[in-house]
Amino acid sequence: MIGLPLLNVSRETEEALLDFKNLVIEWNPTINLVSKSSISDLWDRHIVDSAQIFMTFLPKDGLWVDFGTGGGFPGLVLAILGRQLCPELRFSLVESDRRKCSFLKKVSRDLALTVDIKNSRVESVDLKKADYVSARAVCQLNDLFFLIENIVSRETKCFFLKGGTYKKEVANAQKNWDFNLSMVNSVTSEDGRLLILSGLERVVGKRNC
Repeated sequence: MIGLPLLNVSRETEEALLDFKNLVIEWNPTINLVSKSSISDLWDRHIVDSAQIFMTFLPKDGLWVDFGTGGGFPGLVLAILGRQLCPELRFSLVESDRRKCSFLKKVSRDLALTVDIKNSRVESVDLKKADYVSARAVCQLNDLFFLIENIVSRETKCFFLKGGTYKKEVANAQKNWDFNLSMVNSVTSEDGRLLILSGLERVVGKRNC
């Protein structure tokens, strides 16, 4: 087995992740789930990169919403891990691309996952307030906050995987938003960070720009 740093998972969980990896490779030529340049390094670049959220924070229960799930990153990876590590946690995956939603549903069926997959744009999805929110490679922080503000509260914890531009994104978002922020070094990218936010609230009088 390839293994996941800092996570003690069962053989069954790791096999499910490998099955998911193989499905991504099988479907990628048709749907373009990940870039061709990263398909050869799929485990580290996408699966471990997604899993590092649970290496940092592992919830007990609640509603976890993943936006712009795409090929399943990080949402499906977290759902596979969550089945073993936090079985009371509920997952909703939001993806606007119909074909990618078909892929997400196939993986969920094949791996017997209990996840709610919504074919919708982030800003128009019908969801209750989330306890946890995640996103990877969706859009700039400032824009993302405007998209998700209807389903987050000040108690919602947000987890965003970002690359080398994270400092600029944070500074830009702070013009329109108040939030508490902590950062963890990425386990897969020297320049990347996992941003952990809470207390998200729009600054009074500010509008999207």
